[in-house]
Amino acid sequence: MIALPLPPVALAVPAVAWTGAVVCRLPARYDRWWRWSAVPLLVAAWFAPVVVLVPLAASLALCLRTRRALLGAVTALFGLSCGALPLDVLPRALVVASAGVDLLLFGVLVAVADAFDEGEAIRGDMLRSLLASAGLAAVFGGQVALFLDDRLVPLLYGTVAAAIAVQVLANPLALLADRVTVPAVAAGRAELREAVDSLPKRPPLEVPADFAKLVRRALSHYGDLGKLVASPLVDLPVIDARLAARGAPDNPLERAAELKSLLLEGIPG
Repeated sequence: MIALPLPPVALAVPAVAWTGAVVCRLPARYDRWWRWSAVPLLVAAWFAPVVVLVPLAASLALCLRTRRALLGAVTALFGLSCGALPLDVLPRALVVASAGVDLLLFGVLVAVADAFDEGEAIRGDMLRSLLASAGLAAVFGGQVALFLDDRLVPLLYGTVAAAIAVQVLANPLALLADRVTVPAVAAGRAELREAVDSLPKRPPLEVPADFAKLVRRALSHYGDLGKLVASPLVDLPVIDARLAARGAPDNPLERAAELKSLLLEGIPG
């Protein structure tokens, strides 16, 4: 049997998504450029997959210009994989595996950088996401793999990608469904989901070394109860005392609400 290749646009999606993640680490004007160019790039990649090398090269140049050396190095490696894939200069399996490693390293880099910026713990949440994604990919992709032949290779890729995407995008998809079916409580349900997901991201509280930084970060998330759940400030002794004083249950949402009240009281009138 002759193996059916993946559609060129499917090979271009990781490259376009990569450039989007890169520009998120750069000034806002570059993010606007990506939003307008992503769909045209995917359309062009349907006919000429090598076109995705253009935004990757531009992303590499921007990384070098803004002195993001590590980000630029990973982007260069991924660009080499994308360039080798349509040219068939190396075995396709080797090139795809190389691009997968690059994507994994880049994903870890972005996740760690975002967690550092937000003052969140990353290890537990990353491990949970990895296990959930691997489990879903094995359950759904394994069913296709049992009957795999050359004609089903694209189906296997699509099934695994869809299973992982559903797990990663579970909250946005649930919010969309809520807005259609129960719009009156959609916002509240989204806040509760975000609070649940924030629990593994709460780092231990270190006082007074990073106290001022934690307060500034909590103030920046004042209107987001889900983000406040992840703040280590909810473990302050004063939160325990305030909860006990009003006889409130000791749970993450009550602690976040109490922290929100404490921050409001601390703002000069």
